[in-house]
Amino acid sequence: MKKIILFLACAFGSYVSQSQTVTSSDLTALKGEWKGQLSYLDYSSSKQETIKASLTVIELSDGKVELNFNYPNEPSYKSKEVYSIRQNGTYISDMKVIERSALADGGFRIVLEEKGKDGNQNLPATFHHIIELQGNNISLAKQVKFDGGGEFFERNRYTLSR
Repeated sequence: MKKIILFLACAFGSYVSQSQTVTSSDLTALKGEWKGQLSYLDYSSSKQETIKASLTVIELSDGKVELNFNYPNEPSYKSKEVYSIRQNGTYISDMKVIERSALADGGFRIVLEEKGKDGNQNLPATFHHIIELQGNNISLAKQVKFDGGGEFFERNRYTLSR
């Protein structure tokens, strides 16, 4: 009986670790021109704000992609990120892959975790970055949980389509 339990535990552990990795095809699936909006929590007013946003994802060498965020009504604000697969698919850049699951229509959901600082007081926090690709729609969300307690809350979400 102990051998059966040990075998099942090892098999389940192997399955879980396999499902927590990403591949370069996950990143290249993001390529293209995306348009939509960014909703975010304004820490100063504690209100939810929404602005137009666009995203251009281009493939770089070695399985990397570059994400270029633009805001049509605020042309002076732009941001760029480069995602690269590291440590055999268990990390994207410096963010640990904690979930990779399949969605309908060949889509997927990836949850990444990292530590950092957030808020007007620049407090230590844990972030979850959630990428959901389904058909011609993508959602990129950032959840925050400040150290010392509390629950994760949504800091911002891009909702885009191509």
